[in-house]
Amino acid sequence: MLNPCLTASDKKGSFGFPFFYAHGRAYATGRGMSKDIDAQAVAKQLLSEISNDIALCTPVYLDGISSEEQAETMDNAPLVFLWNEDRDSGGFHLSVNSNIVENLLAEKISREHEQFELIREGAMKAIAQTAQASVVSVCEKLGAYPSQVFGKDKH
Repeated sequence: MLNPCLTASDKKGSFGFPFFYAHGRAYATGRGMSKDIDAQAVAKQLLSEISNDIALCTPVYLDGISSEEQAETMDNAPLVFLWNEDRDSGGFHLSVNSNIVENLLAEKISREHEQFELIREGAMKAIAQTAQASVVSVCEKLGAYPSQVFGKDKH
């Protein structure tokens, strides 16, 4: 049985969610939008777009990452990536690339919008929860490790 070893932190510190590790930096400014937005509708639209893009939402196992520091330097990583599989314990780490989430969200609201961080964090939480459940379910059904199912050569 798989036992995901998932942690919670990013460039600004802990989110307080015990199931994912997120990283990334915001560089550019987004389009301006009225302060009167429906944050839930924006988040729902963002998550819908991500879930409808199979290449974007499919996790990828990246070999050679063994620490959070290394994961943080993965600028070209996919949206969801798995790493540091431990076959003895059945554990692995799952990271959500916040650069991708931020860039997709910036197409909908400005990075400077007062709700940008809140929507980003909520979207990352939802992505991590969904990805974790999916990875564990698929691996358990197949009786395989994440690297065997989601390795780069599998895509």
